[in-house]
Amino acid sequence: MDGNFKEALKLDKNQFIQPEGITFMPSGELVISSEGKKGKDAAIMIFSGQ
Repeated sequence: MDGNFKEALKLDKNQFIQPEGITFMPSGELVISSEGKKGKDAAIMIFSGQ
């Protein structure tokens, strides 16, 4: 929230088949959308900020 870079993490390519979108909800939850490909379904994953 202070504008300083904190950390970068590499996404697991088996869990995030083709990540396309990222946002934060007002509640602090992280939302990542992943496009399906190669027969795998698309997904929207929500991670708690707590």
